[in-house]
Amino acid sequence: MLAVGLLLLTLCMATTAVAQQNAPVVDPNGHMGVGTTKPDPSAALDIASTTAGLLIPRMTSAQQSALVNPATGLLVFNTTTGNFEYNSGTTTSPTWSTILNTSNLVNFGWSTTGNPNTSPATNFLGTKDDVALVIRTNNAERMRVDNDGDVGVGTSGPNVRMDIDGGLAVRPPSEVSVSDQGTITVGNRSYIRARSTTDWNSTTVTLSDGVQDGQILVLQAKGDCDDGPFSQDPSNGFEISDDNILTKNFSTLQLFPEDTITLIWDASEGSWIVVSKMESGMCAAF
Repeated sequence: MLAVGLLLLTLCMATTAVAQQNAPVVDPNGHMGVGTTKPDPSAALDIASTTAGLLIPRMTSAQQSALVNPATGLLVFNTTTGNFEYNSGTTTSPTWSTILNTSNLVNFGWSTTGNPNTSPATNFLGTKDDVALVIRTNNAERMRVDNDGDVGVGTSGPNVRMDIDGGLAVRPPSEVSVSDQGTITVGNRSYIRARSTTDWNSTTVTLSDGVQDGQILVLQAKGDCDDGPFSQDPSNGFEISDDNILTKNFSTLQLFPEDTITLIWDASEGSWIVVSKMESGMCAAF
């Protein structure tokens, strides 16, 4: 009988010891430990477990709204919205905010589907230290903006404002049709192919102004010269009015099929400057 009593006492003491080990404890400094008898001194609550997690209080939106004087920073899981939400307002005027959503994502990072409520003054892609910004695909560098602002495409060591290792294509719009006294609208284009609808000698067209100082424009005339210079072939080229072009040599502005002229917009002068003119010789009879 005595042996049975000793066994029961031993089991009771062991159970009590296990219960005390797993029960919450509070150390002399007021730090609580759950699953540990020695809470970290830097934590008000230290939870230690390898078999369970932390379960935040769950409630509906209606239950959340019924909370009386919720503390600023109070965290719950809203079962109606399916989000972790916290009071970002005050106890008397609570504002329940999702920890991370499209409205506050800008405060944490960039979304792959775009960010709302951004300000160019404070939100940007880039670095704040003296290092380059690198863009990769397939884990290989494709583009770099170095610490001086030079941009390199296909090179990791750009030495000018734009350094491209590879081909550069400037796409023209669909071929533009022009008629006498018409205007070729440049817009933001840098390469335009134009075809006259009347004989070149009866077609004078005007270029619209550039949209950016230093804008480069390559203008190419299209045509076929099938019927010779004086037979009113509607595709024999055209002349460009020198109204907004810095040149007094009007003959240089005659473009026959496949002739190409290159110009640069000078915003201070409000005029195009002729850089070069290439004559194809297709319509030698002219």
